[in-house]
Amino acid sequence: MIYVGHQLRVQGGQGNENCLINPDLKVAKDDPDTGADMMPYWPSYSRIDPRSRLAYLQWLAGGRCDEGYGVGYAFLFFYGLERRILVERCRRAERAQLTSELHRLYGMYEHNGSFRRYASRLLEAIAILEGLDYQSDPTFENASNRIPFNTEVDIARKIKAGEPLDADWLLAWWWHHPESYPRTPAVRAFPEFRRLFQLLFLDRYPQGLHVRQPKRRMQHLYRAASDTFEVDLTPLLGDLPSLDTLRAPLNVAAAIAERCTDQLSTYSRFLGRNPKGRGSLEGHALLPDDLARLIPNPELDALKNWAREIIKNNGGLVPVEELIARLEGRSPEKVGRKALASTSEALARFDVGLAPDPRFALRAPKMGEPVVLFDMPGDAADLAEVSAHYPGALLAIMLGAFIAHADGEVSDAERLRLEREIDRLDALADTEAARLKANLAWAMQVPPSLSTLRRHLRGLSEEMRHQMGRLAIAVAGSDGRVDSAEVDALTKIYRALELKDDQVFADLNGMMSDAARQSSPAHRPHEPVIVRPATVVRQGYRIPQAEPETAQAAIAIALDRRKIDAIMADTAKVSHVLDDIFKQDEPEEPSFHEEEEREAAVSASILAELDSDHRPLVEELASRPSWSLEEFETLANHFGLMPGGALETVNEWAFTKWDEPLLDDDGDLLVSPVIIEALTQTGQEGRP
Repeated sequence: MIYVGHQLRVQGGQGNENCLINPDLKVAKDDPDTGADMMPYWPSYSRIDPRSRLAYLQWLAGGRCDEGYGVGYAFLFFYGLERRILVERCRRAERAQLTSELHRLYGMYEHNGSFRRYASRLLEAIAILEGLDYQSDPTFENASNRIPFNTEVDIARKIKAGEPLDADWLLAWWWHHPESYPRTPAVRAFPEFRRLFQLLFLDRYPQGLHVRQPKRRMQHLYRAASDTFEVDLTPLLGDLPSLDTLRAPLNVAAAIAERCTDQLSTYSRFLGRNPKGRGSLEGHALLPDDLARLIPNPELDALKNWAREIIKNNGGLVPVEELIARLEGRSPEKVGRKALASTSEALARFDVGLAPDPRFALRAPKMGEPVVLFDMPGDAADLAEVSAHYPGALLAIMLGAFIAHADGEVSDAERLRLEREIDRLDALADTEAARLKANLAWAMQVPPSLSTLRRHLRGLSEEMRHQMGRLAIAVAGSDGRVDSAEVDALTKIYRALELKDDQVFADLNGMMSDAARQSSPAHRPHEPVIVRPATVVRQGYRIPQAEPETAQAAIAIALDRRKIDAIMADTAKVSHVLDDIFKQDEPEEPSFHEEEEREAAVSASILAELDSDHRPLVEELASRPSWSLEEFETLANHFGLMPGGALETVNEWAFTKWDEPLLDDDGDLLVSPVIIEALTQTGQEGRP
């Protein structure tokens, strides 16, 4: 399968073909260039170093099976195959042998993007010579961001025949289109993505998608990898419509794909953390409802029944490690935010909420602590976010719970009072109100710590800290009075807010009703205001005993309910400065939004902002660390580009993304190693 001799003229030009082995040329006796390090981008047997000739002849003599030899030798051999098949048009039997050898080499050097692209194009050309015997199933494997030729031909045939496209054909068209960039959930969870795409497509186009036939016809010009000939195969295609100008079907596919991607984002994050989690109970629970219904899972039904029993019989209280073990099938070694978030999202599938949800709480539960399951009203999708009013309301309720625990015991009256405050918050959605009550139930079992409150109040302006202090008084006085234990708790909160102790009493005085203030001992010239019972001290002056009718004032301070209501209504005004209230104590784990943004950045192709004419040029340039000026000019011409303009275009694109050029002129053109690495990683992860 090689050419040997002294002359094999290139098509329509001077000189011999690159693949011709001239036996008169010098071959080294030893030290073969096995790695093809001395080979140029377009090698020619007549121009390569004698040590490279030695390596090439050794590779051929060994049956072309040693993958330790550089891909340049595979290309040198490949040049002979494409000439024999397309220029000399060998007979069918020989073509079958050559095609078989091409498939074998493809398997050996598939890791090399350049060889993979050229070999794929030659196989497409062979298919045209064979009469395009396609009509196969859609394919979803293509690392070169171009529509496989058999897929393109089959779609064109369907359009020409007036046949509607089903979901798979439309998805295959969009998936491989050079301007389509599937995001991480679509790639990572492709089987589920494909099935969901089919469901959404069928719902919108039950009879399939009809595509209007364009006027433009399909063309196919084969440009040789050796760059020594071109062959126009268009006459062999038949009268097929071109897909190049069709955009409407791709827009339909993109819209459906975006919906699928959004619905699979949570499931995708789970697979990212648990690559073997497909088919598990936890994974199944995170699938979109429409998709999950097609995949029965008895374990999920058992989890649902168990959760309902916990809510019915235990008031929703359950040890956190027991809950996670139910979902993961094993006892956890620690309780992480992501495991809790996945658990919360799984429970939401059957309208059960979890408190505290790590995304919407002051802190996550720890090992040994309980959590609260609760019936979640409304659409489970409401779990994904909270309104601007929720952070301030949650903080107010946690302040109230801290105050309620001040005397070491929470009464039913205190709990009911805080529940009534939640009912009075009209700005909250039903789901948020239910979540707040569940968090309150959790806080009744796990008292909020002052350090937790201090951490979330840190960094506020003095004015905002004062506002939060007054809010704490309003919560404590929501029943119209503040007792001595609550005053002690308020004093601690004011200290945590870095406010002066006497500010507590000044604010309490300001919130007292006029009648209470008039009857207060403060208005009696010889008696001080009593805000808490006297305690024994080593020295000082004794405070006179209060008269019987003022004894209650020594235990509780009456507050103006209207002023309390006004402050409670003001909580929405402080919500915008509490956006970081839900940040947890696990800095090693990124936030969910950060993870989403990072996955989206990785999945979006870095070639997206480069026009389609220059993309293959950049892919080829990234295959080597350096190029001579002559090689770059030849490569640009190979892709139909002017060298000077191409160099300016690719460098401008690189500056935009990396603030450095793709090609640096240092005698030879040096390719940025940073950009090579980025392109290589994207090529490996961009498609399944």
